Amino acid sequence: MMFLIKNLNLFLDKRLKIHFLIYFICLFVASFLETIGISIIPIIISLHLKEGFFYEKLPDYIINYFASLNLNDFLIISFFIIIGTFLIKNIVIFFIHRFSLLINKTLTAKTTAEVIKKLFKKDFLLFKESTIGKKIRDVTVEADHSTRSILNLLSICQDVIFLTLIVILLISTSSTISILIIGGLMIISALIFISYSALLRKLSIALVKSREILFNKIFEISNLIREIKILKKDNFFIEKYHFEHKKLLQRNYKKLLILSIPKHIIEICAVFFILLIIFNNVFLNELSFREMIPQLTLVIISALKAIPVINTLLLKISHAKGLNVSFEIVAKYLRNKVKFSRKNKSKYSKKISSLKLKNFSFNYKDKTIFKGQNISLKAGDFIGIFGPSGEGKSTLLDILIGALKIDKGLILFNGKKVDDISQLNLNIAFVSQNPKLINSSLKENIAFGEDEEKINKFKIKNLIKMVGLDDFVRNKKRGINYFVGDGGNLLSGGQVQRIAIARALYTNPDILIFDEPTSALDRTNERLIFNLINKIFKENKKMIVIYVSHQFSLIRKSNKKFLVKDKKIKSIK
Repeated sequence: MMFLIKNLNLFLDKRLKIHFLIYFICLFVASFLETIGISIIPIIISLHLKEGFFYEKLPDYIINYFASLNLNDFLIISFFIIIGTFLIKNIVIFFIHRFSLLINKTLTAKTTAEVIKKLFKKDFLLFKESTIGKKIRDVTVEADHSTRSILNLLSICQDVIFLTLIVILLISTSSTISILIIGGLMIISALIFISYSALLRKLSIALVKSREILFNKIFEISNLIREIKILKKDNFFIEKYHFEHKKLLQRNYKKLLILSIPKHIIEICAVFFILLIIFNNVFLNELSFREMIPQLTLVIISALKAIPVINTLLLKISHAKGLNVSFEIVAKYLRNKVKFSRKNKSKYSKKISSLKLKNFSFNYKDKTIFKGQNISLKAGDFIGIFGPSGEGKSTLLDILIGALKIDKGLILFNGKKVDDISQLNLNIAFVSQNPKLINSSLKENIAFGEDEEKINKFKIKNLIKMVGLDDFVRNKKRGINYFVGDGGNLLSGGQVQRIAIARALYTNPDILIFDEPTSALDRTNERLIFNLINKIFKENKKMIVIYVSHQFSLIRKSNKKFLVKDKKIKSIK
C-alpha cells in the first residue's frame, strides 16, 4: 500500500491531481451523508418516545416543536424529513460516483497510452527479449489493474472514513462495553487480513504469470496455425492451452475462496457483539426495553450498513494485494522518463552523403559481437553483406539503423562526428526475410502508419506497378482497398514480399535495407525479387542499398562486399 502511495505521482498529471483532491473531499461528504442517513431514524424514534440518548442531546426548540405536534402531523413531517434526507443523500452520492467513473476513465486512458509509449521507446534489445504475451498483458490487463488499484485505494479511504464516523456515533451514544466490542471487531478484522495477506500476494504474482503464458499460447497458435493443421497437432496445442488455463482458473479459485472467508466470520462476530450490547444494557445497565429502542435501532441500522462495508473493505484490502502487483509492473514503465513525439527533430541534415563507423565495438551481455571493426557507406552504394548464420549480420544492420548503440568507436556522418546514429533521424526503409503485414488493406500496408486522408493513392498505384502487383490488384474488386488478412494470410509469400518492398519505397528512403528477403521464397520468386532490387538501385542512384544474405552468389552485383565472420567485418573485392 505504501509503495502505491509513494509512486502515485507517476500516474497523475496536474489535472488529475486536482480531480483526486476534489474526489477525496467528496468522500468525506458522502460518508457524512451516510452517517446522517443512519442516525435520522433513531432520532425520530427518540422524539416520538420522548426519551433516550438522542432526545437528551437535542436542542430545546426542536424538542418543543415536535412535542406540540399531534400524531398525524408528527408522522407526516417525520416522513418528509426521512425521505428528504435519503433523497438528498443518494443524489449527492450518485454524482460523486459519476465523478469517480470519469476519473477512472481518464486515468485508465492516460495510463494505457503512457505504457504503450514507454513500450515503443524501450531499449531495442530489451523489447526483443520481452515475450509477446508479456507485452499484451502489460498494455491490457496490468495497465487496467494498475488504475483500478488507485481507485481501490480511494474506495478503501471512503469505507474507512464511513466506519470511523459510525464508530464515533456508536461511542457517543453507547457505554464502555460497546466501545470494547467495536474494538474487538476491528482487531478480529485486522487479524483475518494479516493471516492470509502473504498468500494472496503469492497467488496474485502467479496469476500475473499465468496471464502472460496464456497470451503467449494464443499468439503461438495464431502464428503457427498452418503448421499445426498440416502436422495435425491441434489436440497437442489445445491441451497445452487448457492445461495453462486450468492453472489460472485454479489460482483464481483459491484467491476468491480465501477472499470469501472474512465475510462469514465478520457477520457471526457482528451478531454476537450486537447481542452482547443488548445483554449489557438490559442486565448490567438495567435499561427498560422502551429506553433501549432508539439506541438499539441505531446499533441495528449501523450493523446493517457497517457489516457489508467491513466485508467489502476487507475484500478491497485483500484485492489490493493483487492489484498492487500490477501497479508495480506499470510503475516500472512510467518511471522510465522518455520523450515521445510524432516527429523526432534532429540537429543533423537528413540527407546522407556518407556514414562511417571506425574502430567500433559492440557487446551483447557478456558476449563480444564486434571488436575494433570498420564499415563505411556513401550515397549510391550497393552494399552486399554476407556470412554464416549467427555471426552478427542482423546485429550490424541494427547498429546501422540506430536501433543498437555501439559500446566504443567513432561515428562520422557526412564527415562530422556524432554520438549516436539514432540522433540522425535518417530516412531508412527495411525489408526483412519474414515481413509482417497489418490486418488491413493493401493501400494501408504500403503507406504504413499514414493517416487515411494523407495517403498518396497515385504513388501507391505506381509502386504496385513497379513491384509487379498490378495484375493482382486489377483482378480484385476492391483494388488497392483489398484486405490482406491477418498478417497477410490471404496472400502468397512472393506477394507479401513485394508489398514489403513497395512499403519500403513509399517513404523515398536514403538507405534501403534488405535482410535476406528471398530466403523463404522459391527460385523463381527469388530471381524476380532480386531483379526488382537491381532495378530499384539503377533508378535511384543517390540511394544506399544494403543487401544481406548468407549466400555470396546473391550479392555478386554489389559494388561493396563485406564478410561478417568471427567478430570481424572484412571487405571483399
